[in-house]
Amino acid sequence: GKTYDVVVSGTCGNVTSSAGKLSVNANSVAGSISGSEKICEGSTAKDLTLVGYTGNIVRWQSSTSPFTNWADISNSTTSYSPGIVNKSTQYRAIIQSGNCAEQMSSTATINVDEMPSLSQAGPDQALCSISTQISANKPTIGKGKWILVDNTIGGKITNEDMENTGFKGTENTTYKLAWTISNGVCK
Repeated sequence: GKTYDVVVSGTCGNVTSSAGKLSVNANSVAGSISGSEKICEGSTAKDLTLVGYTGNIVRWQSSTSPFTNWADISNSTTSYSPGIVNKSTQYRAIIQSGNCAEQMSSTATINVDEMPSLSQAGPDQALCSISTQISANKPTIGKGKWILVDNTIGGKITNEDMENTGFKGTENTTYKLAWTISNGVCK
């Protein structure tokens, strides 16, 4: 750093101070966090990384949906491992250069989808006709879909997205159907 002299003038003459140091800090630049993703409830989130900042990382913070209250995280490194996340959460870093004002980075969001309802396709059926009604449970979380698992030739599901729907097949043929329920990235 440079050395500056301070001169005080007045009626008694000039007084020169002893040498002092003046430090000029760069402004704090918040930067941005990469690593936003969508995961299933109870899954481990990927690491988050802070880039493009100027200053020191003072701490990280997190806030769960609806993202109004922020909790401090004791971490002063460029990456953070959220671990298992059960609720949608935003993360940010707090940066400070010298005695300049703290700045907040952009946020990274881990969006969490709830686990879907457990699917129940109903009992096996032995039929004398080529068409029947198939029934499954209606999901309380997620959306259901019927699929033909084995022997798809000649088999037709009337409405794959309805838990109670029709099925038409070919005589003397065995079909295997499955009722799957998913919610976002959760299956």
